[in-house]
Amino acid sequence: QSVQPYALVVSGDAIKSSPPIIPPTPPTPPTDLTASTKCGSVELKWNASEQRSYPIQAYEIYRVQVDSGIVSLIGTVEPNELTYTDTNIVYGKKYHYFVKAKDDHNNYSESSNIVTAGEIIPPSTPYLSALANPLSVVLNWSPSKTGTCPIMNYAIFRSCSIDPGLTPIAVVSSNTRTWADTNVVQGSSYCYYVQAIDAKGSPSLPSKIIKVSVPVGTPVITVSAEANRNEFSTGDEIIIKVEIINVGT
Repeated sequence: QSVQPYALVVSGDAIKSSPPIIPPTPPTPPTDLTASTKCGSVELKWNASEQRSYPIQAYEIYRVQVDSGIVSLIGTVEPNELTYTDTNIVYGKKYHYFVKAKDDHNNYSESSNIVTAGEIIPPSTPYLSALANPLSVVLNWSPSKTGTCPIMNYAIFRSCSIDPGLTPIAVVSSNTRTWADTNVVQGSSYCYYVQAIDAKGSPSLPSKIIKVSVPVGTPVITVSAEANRNEFSTGDEIIIKVEIINVGT
């Protein structure tokens, strides 16, 4: 059996009781909180709370440090806003989040469900192939798929083993799919692998290592021009093709 609180009022010789004091009912908790990790931010979305005793004034967003358990209020939004973007994060670090509703009498709802975000997806591994001629080793690779952040570069390494501390021999833009190593010696063998690098500097897994032998020989180089008309004037552009006919032995 529940007990209702009453206030006693003394008036002369009589003691009278006032109506029971009913505490205010806070808003319902926000529901279905979701988190999406972006390149340098975490986007949060949730469903609205329902007001009870008083109108909802705001939503408060909280972040929990996974390693220490420290809880911080990181943002407040208007009651008609059901999203929040956390940009003050360490890229690749995981966080927990929850949201509370607050009415205009500072009554707080229970917490929403807790979500975790911040884990990143690196670019996918490129597929590498190579072709050698007496002058160079030409590398070609397939494009990597974008992970959490856009791909910015491909790093090319010349090594027969994967070494995280190795300096690449070349770094090319994300729209480049081929590169030639001209610093080679005929009759020698070289190993290569490639990694995709995203906008935050996170690398993909290395491609498979390819070992290539540079052939010995003197290449025959032909030069040809393509044109879509028979006459030219000074300053006109033509397409020049260079082709190595003999790749050596």
